[in-house]
Amino acid sequence: ISKGESLKSSSSFPGFHVNLDDVVLPALMCEVSRSALGCFEKELLAAAPGVISDKDDMHHSAQIYLKVGPIKKLDRVSVKVGEYREDKGEAHWPHSSFVTDILRASYICRDAKSMVEAIEGLSASPYFRVVRLKNKIGKCQGPFNLHVNVLFEPPECDAPILCEVQFYPEKVFALQHRQHLLYELKRAKEVRDLIP
Repeated sequence: ISKGESLKSSSSFPGFHVNLDDVVLPALMCEVSRSALGCFEKELLAAAPGVISDKDDMHHSAQIYLKVGPIKKLDRVSVKVGEYREDKGEAHWPHSSFVTDILRASYICRDAKSMVEAIEGLSASPYFRVVRLKNKIGKCQGPFNLHVNVLFEPPECDAPILCEVQFYPEKVFALQHRQHLLYELKRAKEVRDLIP
């Protein structure tokens, strides 16, 4: 945020701080996330015992699968920034700092034991620091997962990257994935909105 404030002071023209928050900072966040994606996946795979990437054989007997999401599209980040601006007010600039899921992943766990192992592994990793946990399973709240925000701290970045990691029971994830496809279809305004 302090670097954002420094950028903000570089111009006092009307609307500059809004464009900075809607366009420049999200683009920078997306590019930093894109450059860190491979390292993010590697360290998530290393964090949980016996986890395999979903790119591998999904019929494997592993207890935990890792699915790393694509980098959130810049236009979607900008929409979220606008929503945060409206919700939180101008006093909380930069609103792009509230976007936590540009870099995101899910651990899909066969049972409760493997879910606990995945969470403990992530918490013990020197690359991740858990900063928030929402227990949506305990609250009986969809999508019935554990929703965790972590600071990803690779040595290549001078500041940590705020990320989202979700922990799903395998059967819940299968259902959620199908529902998300319908959500994407409903939200799309054009065919190109469906192309990753």
